[in-house]
Amino acid sequence: GCRCLTFKTAEAFLASELPAEGLLIIDHKLPGMTGIDLLRLLRARGVRLPAIIITTHPSVALLAEATHLE
Repeated sequence: GCRCLTFKTAEAFLASELPAEGLLIIDHKLPGMTGIDLLRLLRARGVRLPAIIITTHPSVALLAEATHLE
């Protein structure tokens, strides 16, 4: 089975024990920092989990920015 963890803010997620495996589903419009900012910070810390950024306000600029975060 799968286990799902949810967090109300990016800061709450960062304060938790980061998972070693799994999939991140990140809302772009988070309180505090954006989903892109969170993913950028995770990548800088060496976290390479696959991620899906979701949004109700898509744009070409957001798509380009998200696609270039490895």
